[in-house]
Amino acid sequence: MKTTTALLLTAFVAVTTAQGKDCRSPDGKYAVRAEKTITLVDLSTGAQLLVIDNDTQGLVRVEVAWSPDSRKVALAEDAQRGSAVLGAWFDGSAWHKTLQGEDEKAIISQAQRLYGGRLVAENRVFDGWISKDSIRVKGTMHFASGRRCEYEYTLYFLLHAVTHLDRGGYEVGAIVGRDHRLL
Repeated sequence: MKTTTALLLTAFVAVTTAQGKDCRSPDGKYAVRAEKTITLVDLSTGAQLLVIDNDTQGLVRVEVAWSPDSRKVALAEDAQRGSAVLGAWFDGSAWHKTLQGEDEKAIISQAQRLYGGRLVAENRVFDGWISKDSIRVKGTMHFASGRRCEYEYTLYFLLHAVTHLDRGGYEVGAIVGRDHRLL
């Protein structure tokens, strides 16, 4: 089941064709709002529940994928030369945020060997929720050789694996990419 919405950012203002600046959760209770920051809001009160990203400067696209039960949300942020994957989840009493770590080093090394040269740019998109705790991610890597390759992996929400908060307030270890493969 593919439930994603791309929010296109231009000059700090989020623009989408159908939903304005908000990407609503399936249950209609929450929305991810992209402006100068990316926030999670409660639609019944308008209250800001969580700042997911403090600065959208340099972003060219944000894709939002809510889990079917509205308790998790994944975000793929694309900048000119690369992307990041973030997540947020509701534990029953509060919302939390996380940032995917550097679990793609092996697939990047493999692709650089196969496609000739260093990685110069990449981007990622979501390809649907697989379960309530995992979503498929697809990406494209661009190399100095002018070649490119597609890849995919599964992003897992491992909420029991949180080890600490980083300096940005992200809970480390809560989302992990696994089963990387070149296409």
